[in-house]
Amino acid sequence: MKIKKIISVLAATSILGTSIVTPLNIISTEAFASVTTQSVGANPNLLNLNFDKATETTSFKLKNWITGTATNNIKANTPTFTQSGNKYSTSDGKTIQVNSPTEIALVNTSGKYFMVGQYINTEIGKEYTISSKYTNPNPNATSNYFWMGVQSSADVINDSKFTAASGTAEHTFTATESQTLVFIQQVVTTTGAKTLTLSDFSTAKSNYQMAKEGVSAMFETDGKVKTTVDQAWIDEVQGQINLVTDATKKQALQTELNKAKQKVADDITKSNNAKTAVDALFVNNTSSSDSIKDTTTQAAIDNAKNLVSQVTDPVVKLALENDIAEAQNLLDAKNAAIQAEKDRQDAASKAVKELFTNDDTSSNSIKNLTDQTAIDAAKA
Repeated sequence: MKIKKIISVLAATSILGTSIVTPLNIISTEAFASVTTQSVGANPNLLNLNFDKATETTSFKLKNWITGTATNNIKANTPTFTQSGNKYSTSDGKTIQVNSPTEIALVNTSGKYFMVGQYINTEIGKEYTISSKYTNPNPNATSNYFWMGVQSSADVINDSKFTAASGTAEHTFTATESQTLVFIQQVVTTTGAKTLTLSDFSTAKSNYQMAKEGVSAMFETDGKVKTTVDQAWIDEVQGQINLVTDATKKQALQTELNKAKQKVADDITKSNNAKTAVDALFVNNTSSSDSIKDTTTQAAIDNAKNLVSQVTDPVVKLALENDIAEAQNLLDAKNAAIQAEKDRQDAASKAVKELFTNDDTSSNSIKNLTDQTAIDAAKA
């Protein structure tokens, strides 16, 4: 029958290789000052990897960790420690040994259970993963193994058992409270020193939770894909989804991401169509020619303008709008020149007609008022 257990994640820090015995709380504080909480993007390690003493006394408890033997006593945090170099030891043969800023060892000579735990802040309903690389020489499924998991305020245990000699231990849970007790419990039931070494200890949002939040951030509250979603964003979230191991959860996320992918594909199509239409306004299909084609009309410009209005990328849209403005200016200048020539020709025709009787050149007679000056003016 499984005995209740509890122990939170711990990660230690210390500097070794010195002949001077430095207080471990000072060592751990200095070491952790240079090794900040690990994080991937916006997914920091929620564990406080620091082994400060709670009090500066010979016998002390830990500031950031609680210890015990099982889930029915871990919260009482009754064990006290004394320090020798990089080791914190209880009077009954249990030691926390800080090997480096990222590695600790639980050394147990008591033949009893040893638990270490820490309360972390969690968001109810979100999924988290506890993880640590480990070595546990000469493991035994009944007398030398460890548990990793969480304990609720009502002492409900959610954990996993690890019986191998080495590997990476991971336990994933969904938070039910805003504070969660994370633990590791070393189970030793025989005499003799047993050492469980832990490195890269962390508790953070699970790969699934990170992917889920990544996908969710791409959508508005009404379910529409945000206009700012681009290929770089798609690639980042796709990378997060690729880390999810649960096939059902992974497919659900992929289905949602595919909606965003389609939106980006549609945006690219709209941008390409708009650019093609805008380029087609210019000689050699490029605005750098600084001249529009003879076939460019107001209708063609209006059509290109309509296509550009559908482009979502603000940078691309602005560039195309500038090209359209240039095409419009060139067409306006061309039309103005055509109109000016027409007006000139109309004025000349009118001046010639006014030389004739009834302003009609077919009358075959000029007006009595027509003189050389009037004819010269019409010529001009």
